[in-house]
Amino acid sequence: MGVPRVVDFSAKLTLNKRRQQAGAALQDVKGGNNVVDQIVLIDRKTDITSLFCSQFTYESLLDQEFGIAGTKAALPATVVGSEVGQPAAGASSFGGNKTEGKQLLRLGNDDALFRDVRHSHVSQLGPLLRRKTLEMQQVEAEKDTIQTVQEMQHFMAKLKTLTTEKPLLSAHVNLAAYLNEKKGGDDFHREWRWEDAITSCTDTAGKSLAAVEEGMDNGWPLKTVLRLLCLYSEVYQGLPSQGQYEQLKRGILQVYGYEVLPLLQTLEQTQLLTGPRKGTDKNHNWAQVKKDFALVVEKQDAPEDAFSYAYSGYAPLSVRLVQKLASPHGWRGSVSDSMALLAGPVLEADREPRRGKTARGSTAVETLPGVRSLADHVADVAGAGVGAIMGAGAGNASCNFKNGSTVSANPASATSSDVEGGSQRSKIVFVFFIGGATYGEIAALRRLSEMEGGERKFLIGATNFTSPEKMFRSLEASASLLRAGPPLLPQDRRRSSTAAGSQSPEKPTASQTVLDALPGRSWFRLG
Repeated sequence: MGVPRVVDFSAKLTLNKRRQQAGAALQDVKGGNNVVDQIVLIDRKTDITSLFCSQFTYESLLDQEFGIAGTKAALPATVVGSEVGQPAAGASSFGGNKTEGKQLLRLGNDDALFRDVRHSHVSQLGPLLRRKTLEMQQVEAEKDTIQTVQEMQHFMAKLKTLTTEKPLLSAHVNLAAYLNEKKGGDDFHREWRWEDAITSCTDTAGKSLAAVEEGMDNGWPLKTVLRLLCLYSEVYQGLPSQGQYEQLKRGILQVYGYEVLPLLQTLEQTQLLTGPRKGTDKNHNWAQVKKDFALVVEKQDAPEDAFSYAYSGYAPLSVRLVQKLASPHGWRGSVSDSMALLAGPVLEADREPRRGKTARGSTAVETLPGVRSLADHVADVAGAGVGAIMGAGAGNASCNFKNGSTVSANPASATSSDVEGGSQRSKIVFVFFIGGATYGEIAALRRLSEMEGGERKFLIGATNFTSPEKMFRSLEASASLLRAGPPLLPQDRRRSSTAAGSQSPEKPTASQTVLDALPGRSWFRLG
């Protein structure tokens, strides 16, 4: 009888625990006869602007400052201490942020404290963490009032939880203080002021570009410079002149090194950072989109704008689209004309049970008047656009991605009544971001559900969680792959050798380069 494999045993325990958690979450969603009532597909290109805007929730700030991979983040040991997490191994990230001297901390719902504060605005972290500290102090004080064995047993159970949570509380308090200090600095306020001028369309003289050049001379991180330039390029459809664009590129190369050149070329190919654009996006008018969808919120007192807290006064277009879908007539209502200003096609369709003799559980798509069929839109929406499928049984649809992954929402029952047993049930809305979602958008959707009194519950899926830094890193990797090219198979080498001297190899088209370079872009199929 050999020594048992402890590693395998612990791995099985971890896997079983995750399966139980996933099963419990799925059961919460199904909840009996609930179905997925709506599916909303949002391509990142439709709302690329929100990606470049500053977010202010705790989780999004941690991602912006340190980067979150999956449910883990490499945090400075000098901030969180060495008592929590585990030492992070040495790879470097975009911009040279080394992971040496950092602790790898798990940030997930299994951390009760993080679960309570992850979607909170950074300005609210202090009161929330202070209240949690007082609760722990009250638990510790209970030891002086214990008189019976039962009270001792109850206290020991609390003490066990307290022993686990106390180091985490200390880590989150230190992180909150660190983030508040960073966001309270002069550099951040200058950066945010110019960002606000860009999104508000008040920077008609291009003063923000001069501020970016000055910031480069003052040591701004590359990700900050590129984020503001891409935001300006998206809002104003390119930089004011080709000469100014070339001047900024030269400045970036001189300050940050010529190894940045492939990234700049990829940003230009993907239309994220360009000179003045002529003959493209004729319908794009950011000023009109901003006005029609009320994206810049001057005062957050209005109930319908409460979710803009995640961006401190900016309502992400993606979340506003989900909000408008619940209004009478959906996107074909008061915002129908404004939808034409968005990048890519817009699709809104009803799914209803077929009448007559059909296979059990089959459903059909009834396209709204004036809207092409779903099949006609698949190739278009895969490039950019938004789509919504509504009605009982909408959750029978699934998204099959080119990389082999499948995201589906298959309800337990194909039909259900909105009123069961005399009580109103919440509508289940599956929102999927093609090309990535930000943590700010997740927090905004959660607040939107609270604003609606729980009338709609959101299941949120995405090809990945994204941020400007993650996107730049992905584009940087794509640029390297495009330069190297795919490896030749033996038959390709023979074909290449026979054609040598007679014909130059075919170059990829601009559209192919754009689609391949964008992070998380995948063709999908609805079935």
